[in-house]
Amino acid sequence: MDGRDKVVSPQRGSGGHMRDSESDRTRKGSSDERDAIVGRTTELDMLSAVIESAAERGDERLAIVGETGVGKSVLLSRLRRQARQAEFLVAAGRATEFELDVPFGLAIAVLDRLFGDREPDLRSLGDELFGELSAVFPALGSTNAAPVSGIAAERFRLYHAVRAGLECVARERGLLVVFDDVHWADEPSAELLAHLLNHGLAGTTCIALAYRPRHLPRPLAQAIASGARERVTRLLELQPLDRANAQALVGADDASFEDCYYQSGGNPFFLTELIRARQRRAGRATVRPAGDSGSVPAAVREAIEQDVQGVSTGARGLAQAAAVLGEPFGLKFAAEVAGLRHEEALDDLDELLNRGLVRTTATRQSYAFRHPVVRHAVYVAAGEATRAALHARAARLLADTGACLTTQAHHVERSALPGDAKASALLIEAATASFSRAPRVAADWFRAALRLLPDNVAADQRIELLTSCADALTASGCLEEGGSALDEAIALVPEGDTVRRARLLGAQVRLEHLRGDAHRAASSELRAALARLGESNSAGVAALTLELAHDAVHLGDWTEAVRLSEQVCAQAQGLDSLVLEASGASTLACGQYYVGDTVAATGSVDRAAHVVDALTDAELVEHTEAVAMLAAAEIGLERYADGIQHAKQTLAISRSSRQGQGFPAAMAALSMAHLWLGNLWEGAKIADAVIETTRLARNTTTFWALGFRSWAALLQGDLETATRCSEQGVAMGEDLSAKGFGWFLQWSAGLVAIEIGDVAAGVDRIMIHCGGPELTSVEIGWRPYCYSVLCSAELSRGDIEAAAAWARRAEEVAAMLGLPGKKADAALATAVVALARGESTLAASTAAEAARAFVDIGRELDAARAWVIEGQGLAAPCEERRATDRFERAYFAFARCGAAKHRDQAAQHLRTRGRRVPRPYGPAREHGQGLHSLSNRQYQVAELIARGLKNREIADELFVSLKTVESHIAQVFEKLAVSSRAAVAGVLGRTETRRAPAGRVDGRS
Repeated sequence: MDGRDKVVSPQRGSGGHMRDSESDRTRKGSSDERDAIVGRTTELDMLSAVIESAAERGDERLAIVGETGVGKSVLLSRLRRQARQAEFLVAAGRATEFELDVPFGLAIAVLDRLFGDREPDLRSLGDELFGELSAVFPALGSTNAAPVSGIAAERFRLYHAVRAGLECVARERGLLVVFDDVHWADEPSAELLAHLLNHGLAGTTCIALAYRPRHLPRPLAQAIASGARERVTRLLELQPLDRANAQALVGADDASFEDCYYQSGGNPFFLTELIRARQRRAGRATVRPAGDSGSVPAAVREAIEQDVQGVSTGARGLAQAAAVLGEPFGLKFAAEVAGLRHEEALDDLDELLNRGLVRTTATRQSYAFRHPVVRHAVYVAAGEATRAALHARAARLLADTGACLTTQAHHVERSALPGDAKASALLIEAATASFSRAPRVAADWFRAALRLLPDNVAADQRIELLTSCADALTASGCLEEGGSALDEAIALVPEGDTVRRARLLGAQVRLEHLRGDAHRAASSELRAALARLGESNSAGVAALTLELAHDAVHLGDWTEAVRLSEQVCAQAQGLDSLVLEASGASTLACGQYYVGDTVAATGSVDRAAHVVDALTDAELVEHTEAVAMLAAAEIGLERYADGIQHAKQTLAISRSSRQGQGFPAAMAALSMAHLWLGNLWEGAKIADAVIETTRLARNTTTFWALGFRSWAALLQGDLETATRCSEQGVAMGEDLSAKGFGWFLQWSAGLVAIEIGDVAAGVDRIMIHCGGPELTSVEIGWRPYCYSVLCSAELSRGDIEAAAAWARRAEEVAAMLGLPGKKADAALATAVVALARGESTLAASTAAEAARAFVDIGRELDAARAWVIEGQGLAAPCEERRATDRFERAYFAFARCGAAKHRDQAAQHLRTRGRRVPRPYGPAREHGQGLHSLSNRQYQVAELIARGLKNREIADELFVSLKTVESHIAQVFEKLAVSSRAAVAGVLGRTETRRAPAGRVDGRS
């Protein structure tokens, strides 16, 4: 092994010590030598149907659930055999009970060899995707092991890369991927598998997994439940065998069968173990072990323990070493850990094979226990002292060979004693290396390192470890546990260290916001700490005040945010701190903008930008949230380019420093900026990334992301996505919808209702949840735009006077704000009302004024909306050419933005004037791969979309699941770089011929 910090499983690390010269042992007890499966006719029929469906239509997902020993692994073995007979590639592996802390242990066990054998193909995915894969899978370890993104919030990038890698492999032939015993999956592997189940795989593919009904990792349980509910994942629930089938399984015909059947409850594994034990005592062992530890009957445990105790001392020692190392294990390394000479170990291995305690595997010179229950029995029977000694020896041997930190950490954690500073340091290093990929595992290792610290270690180091642990827990979605770790850290802070206390309390306050915590204990403690310090102008006072200002921003208490930020700015001058000044001025600018004082906000933005731009990224590491606030204020003040620059700077600092404090706010600002500018594809993509991220962490950041995604989809004409996102968001955060930025979800839901024609319901929802006609809950800078939309909604149901009232409100707020874009929003509302009243000249001139303002600040999509109104207002025959020009401008602008519905409306205006609709162009030319990149099945789906079929109709037409259709549509959108069904139709409509996709002549999708 090369010793680089790869995330690998101990079983892979152990296997790396085997030598090619090691002789193959007889393949006794091989998993490929299975007796006929008894009593599972219906289940076997389903397996056949799964493989047939995967071969014909692709994207099959199968989940087998059942208690310990009921036969899950046996059925998966049969599924693998059937897949190979159908010429599928097969990748399979299982999670193991004692490796829950090994990051991606299950994923590596299943996919490492598959990916390693196809490295050249995977490199064709590009440096970014291949880099993500090579950072995790040892077989691809020829590249830099560092992840492409250094923060835990973006670990979903790896999951996308794995999906792309599997789809790349499946281009060659059918692919079956099998994950067994996923109830023991490590957290990162569980997240990855949940992602695969949620999204599916394009091509001739099948994902199969087996698990016990309890203790399933949460993301995996949710993915399986969702898939079963939507009928895209087949759920196979195994039951015990009846008496006749049980007797056929074991072939026992004596009186002992009834007793064994009663004790086993018809469980195949328990039954065979009991019969096996009785026959061994009688001198005959004719029953082969069935395949599937947990809730094992005492009689079965005793039978297995007697089996283990019946071998020689050397064989028992080898088995104990193997149980410590994990499965599969290599003989050479297991012998070294057991302290056996190689020749002795060969004899001991033969004894274990003959006894049926271990078996060979499909991989040469690799072995496993006959069942997880057997490994469990061996591991537990070894005793705590023996296990610790074996883990310690394994850790030393792995360190001597340069094994990666995460492999060593697994054994160090189980063997080191309190006070072992060297072991603690290794665990800290392993946790730090794993943080961005496996934050939950990192949190456990930080905790373990804390337990090992010598008593004389300073409180500073303990505080640092607890803070890191809290960050890791928060990143993994364990918000309550993260808060507890922060509480422990705060309790250790010396009374006089107010700056550190302020930062930790600030982190606790941010956690309260993420949890939607109404009790606000940390916020109260912040205020109490500030009160204790009095009026002194110290760094501690400034730090506490800044955290309270940020708290006020998150709560939407803009007046309080302004008051506190002004204090921070004054304190920064007294302390001569540029970093504090940058933070204070950025927060102040945000607060001033939100209260509508745009003049003051402009001055504060200038001040903050000047200081931020003068500081280095290293100086801003602890203040990324402030830079993100600066970006938000700049975007609110219509300085979109500056806002995008500072949002990207925040993201870059977060990634390079692996600190994600300002990451969500920066992503929000970036998505919002792109949507205002009409870059719908980019804005939607960023919102999707945040939704993916927060699906892993489950916090309130999800709400605004779903709101933005819904808004983007509406602008794109994708009502289906808009509806789904708004419904999900409202369902998740109903109790938070009136807080801070939560109004946006209800606003988006109201827009969806208006768009589908239920104007009354949409307007009522907005009035109820967004602060009535004054829209008091809505960010003030958004109100002119919102009033403009409400104006159009009223006109759609013929209420011109109500529309005019909204237009007047827009004018009043826009005049107060004094920003050109807000004035343009109001002008567009006025123009729409004038057009409805038949005042065409006024409508045209006012819309033209709005269009010019929109163009000046870069809001292309809204400029196009204004051009349409201007064109409609140019009613005189002499204005025909100008009107056509405006519609044409609008048409091309909508096409560039990806606003399909608006584009089609502009096209209709052109057609009514007898003009040929020109060929559109837009984001697909910049981002897409084109029609030639579509598989045959994807092209079929695209054609059906162009014909106007809905998802369910496409599924019925192609005889595939609804989830499969959604997966194909996502691929079509990505490859064509479009964001709506209408845009897909547009691409197909302007292409008369199509070359078959490269490398696909068999008609598979």
